[in-house]
Amino acid sequence: MTTSFRLALCLLLASRAGAVARSDERPQMPKAPPLTCTIRSAPTCELGQVPAISVEIANWTESEIYVIGSLDGSDTKCRYPFCYFEVLGPDGKPVQLRLFRDCGNMNAIREKDFLKVPPGGKFNPYQKIDDHGFFGTSLITPATFRAEGEYRIRFVYSTDRAEPKFWLGDANGDMGLILNTGGTNENVVKLLSKVPKITASSNEITVKVVRPKK
Repeated sequence: MTTSFRLALCLLLASRAGAVARSDERPQMPKAPPLTCTIRSAPTCELGQVPAISVEIANWTESEIYVIGSLDGSDTKCRYPFCYFEVLGPDGKPVQLRLFRDCGNMNAIREKDFLKVPPGGKFNPYQKIDDHGFFGTSLITPATFRAEGEYRIRFVYSTDRAEPKFWLGDANGDMGLILNTGGTNENVVKLLSKVPKITASSNEITVKVVRPKK
């Protein structure tokens, strides 16, 4: 066997080995986000009414997590978690949503505002729980849907700030004060550290606002 033949044979075997190695490689699947958000609504809504939009946030991590629903000021992005809607009107432009709050202060965050969600579990940031419920939204009102036509709607849920001061609300005062739930702010801070820090945007839905039937 000549030297040139041996060299050619080695190159052939090496190229085949590389081809086999490449064929065994699997494409890396993108990791699922820790939380996803889905909204749903009936396809039409009468003028002067508001679409009944359901919001569902799912936990895709491999462990239990703590989450918080909409708090006083969440819909106007005055405090975390942010829970707000983005609406495009029939003209394709963002609707100028009327943001308002009942008072100048924000209610304190409480230990019972934290929900434990198992892997694969889901929750509604506006749901009612036992003797209390989370705050609704001031963004989905008849004034938002004042013209006939198609509206495109998306929901955003954000927990992206870790610092407690962005969560606690005006009524907490000093970090050492006792909350009206009997717990301390230190307990709330510990729970906040267990909330995944993410921003999740929902799917986009389309709702057609129509004139009421006579």
